[in-house]
Amino acid sequence: MTATGGPAPAYQWLKNKTILTDLPGKISGSTSNVLSINRATTNDAGTYSVLVTNASGPTNSTAAILTVAKDKTAPTVSISTPLPARAPIARAQ
Repeated sequence: MTATGGPAPAYQWLKNKTILTDLPGKISGSTSNVLSINRATTNDAGTYSVLVTNASGPTNSTAAILTVAKDKTAPTVSISTPLPARAPIARAQ
C-alpha cells in the first residue's frame, strides 16, 4: 500500500474488519504500509484492508481476499545429530 500526503499518513491493517496487531514471529507491519504474515495458515485466510489516516481524514483501501490452501505434501524432517544406538524411536501417531 502506498499513500502520500502531508503530514505523513498513519496505517492500520484490518482482517475481516477487525484491527490487527503485530504478533512476534507471525504478523508484522500492522501499522505500516506493508503487512507481513509469516508461515500463513488457513487461519490467516480472510479479507484484509488498510485504514490510512492523516490530517485530511481517514480512507480505507480496497479489500483484498487472502485464501490459504492446505499444503498436501509430507513434511520434511531433518536430524542434525545421530541418535544413540539404544535410544527408542517414537512412532508418529
